[in-house]
Amino acid sequence: MIQDFKKDMMKTFEMSDLGLMHFFFGIEINQEKEGIFICQRKYTETLLKKFKMESCKTITTPLVTGEKYQKEDGSQKVDGSMYRSLIGSLLYLTATRPDIMFATSLLSRFMQSPSQVHYGATKRILRYLRAEAEYIAAAATSNQAIWLRRILEDMGEKQEEPTTIYCDNKSAIAITKNPVKHNRTKHINIKYHSLREATTRGEIELKYCSTEEQLADIFTKALPRNKFEELRMKIGVCHNTLRGSIRD
Repeated sequence: MIQDFKKDMMKTFEMSDLGLMHFFFGIEINQEKEGIFICQRKYTETLLKKFKMESCKTITTPLVTGEKYQKEDGSQKVDGSMYRSLIGSLLYLTATRPDIMFATSLLSRFMQSPSQVHYGATKRILRYLRAEAEYIAAAATSNQAIWLRRILEDMGEKQEEPTTIYCDNKSAIAITKNPVKHNRTKHINIKYHSLREATTRGEIELKYCSTEEQLADIFTKALPRNKFEELRMKIGVCHNTLRGSIRD
């Protein structure tokens, strides 16, 4: 039926068959055997960078239990345009993240005159989102590691010990150790759970590494001089002192 519809449309209009949809208005679409999955991974990463939260500490829930938010809470007022921009971005994200719907809707009530308390609560949602962004990034790294292990195995160098991946996010590590799909993680695309499966098989071992010791930071962010030089030394880069003269 779909193919016949395509043929009829192409007879009437000038158009090309681009195959299965993969991206639509910032929403990533993955059509797998298990079903059709939608996510906004890139949008989430961009949002974290926009509000300088890409290196924030993560949490497991978007709201503090029992917290009461009021229009006048006594705290300092914040930039309303910035707050509305963040709320608007989070509302768009609820298209694929219903788990943040309640928190975002609640905090959207204060867009007219937001306070520091309200802004802090919205940033908590970003901290919650970052945990899964880290998990997905670790899954991508895991896939690369598995690929390299297969190449080594084909060359007769089978790896008996698991490949260690260092992660500075405890929440992401916790997801890999929980074999049960629950409400907080069931929305994550099933393909990203390959990390959990690789960990169960003993091919990958995810270890915690504090942010201060994370060598990968030198490849992903701007660092102050002392930290940059420290990490540069740890990855083996050193000054090469030239001796003698240059000859023709």
